[in-house]
This record gives sequence, structure tokens and C-alpha cells, in this order.
Amino acid sequence: QIFSSLFVALIKSAEESGSMSQTLEHLATTLERTDRFARKIRSITAYPMFVVFAFVIVCVLMTLLVLPKFQESFQSLTSNTAKLPKITEIVFSINEAISGNFTVIIAVLAGIVALVMLYNKTPSGAYRLDSIKLRTPFFGKCLKKIAITRIFRNLAIMIEGGVPITTAIEIASGISGNKVLERSMLDVRDRILQGNDFSSSLGKERVFPRLVVRMIGVGEASGRLPEVMNKV
Repeated sequence: QIFSSLFVALIKSAEESGSMSQTLEHLATTLERTDRFARKIRSITAYPMFVVFAFVIVCVLMTLLVLPKFQESFQSLTSNTAKLPKITEIVFSINEAISGNFTVIIAVLAGIVALVMLYNKTPSGAYRLDSIKLRTPFFGKCLKKIAITRIFRNLAIMIEGGVPITTAIEIASGISGNKVLERSMLDVRDRILQGNDFSSSLGKERVFPRLVVRMIGVGEASGRLPEVMNKV
């Protein structure tokens, strides 16, 4: 259970072809590259996540501690003739509603998160949520690029290691981290089994950028598919 399907497939292919030392070297290099990539992603997202977390903390403190004190001060200073500005009254009303029902709001939010997590465990739910992720502004493009990087990096090492392309596609799709791309790659594999080439099968899936499809076509025609996949 410790070793992934990628490792098992590569070791099996290496045993059959007698290229164990080269395959183990490929695996070690891949682990290092994957680790560097993961570290880079974490370092890029660390600051935005910190800003979001700090923003949430500040909003909670303002709602529960700061604004109620302001409201008390203003109410003691104002009289029937001196009214607060309308926007100030609206802010105070919203704050009262939130602070008065804070535990209920937290409970509802926790319930929504729990339901989403349970929904994500179902096949249809995981597919729909991953589809929504890919359509979100900015983050969707980033997530798609990360998943495509993972797919083609693993495909490259498996094909270099002698794993049949249909088996390699099936394994790479399972470790893509996105159900939409996983289903697309499995459709690509089915078309290859029907006699189509890789690039044309890939071109029928609109989730993949056209540049990637053209690069795969060039790699397929020139016999340098693993090298081109690494470039992708």
C-alpha cells in the first residue's frame, strides 16, 4: 500500500525488460522533481493563504469585539434629534444579526462543509466538484495546469520505462488529482484501443489545451514522445 500504481507498473516493466537500474534511477529523479514541484506550489500559495486567514480573523474580531463597542459609544452620544448616518445604522444592524447568531452561523457553515465533503466522496459528486474547480476564475487554470503537468510527467516516465501506452494512460489518469481529466484520459485510452493515434484521441477532449495536443502530435510523429511529454 505504500507504493503507488506508477511504481508497481514501472518495476513490473523493468523486471520483464531487464532494465531495473535505469528504471529505479528514473523513479528517484521523478520523486525529487515531484517534491520540488510540490514545494514550489506550497511556497506560491503560502502568502495568499496567510492573507485570507488574517482577513477572516480580523473580520471575526471586528464583528465580536470592536463594532459592539463603537455601537455602544454612538448610542450614548446620539439622541432622538441626532440620528446616525443610514450606512452606519445598516453596518450596525448587520453586525448585530451576525454577532447575535454567531454560533448558528458557524454551525450552518460547518454543516455545509461536511455535506460538501460527503458529496465529494460519491463518484458523481467528485466529478461535479472537480468540474466546478476547473471553471473557477484564475484558480481553475492553475489547477488544470497542475493536473496536466502531473499526467504528462508520469506518462513520460512510464513510457520511457517500457509500460504500454494504454496501461500508462490508465495509471496516469488515476493520479491526476481531478476526476474530469481522469475521465478524459480514460476516453483517450479507449480511442487508442479502437485504433486511433494518441494526438488525435487527445484532440477530441476539449479540456486539454491545443498547444499540448500539437506538441504530442509532433512527439508521436518524431518518435520522441517521452521527451515532448516532459516539455509539456
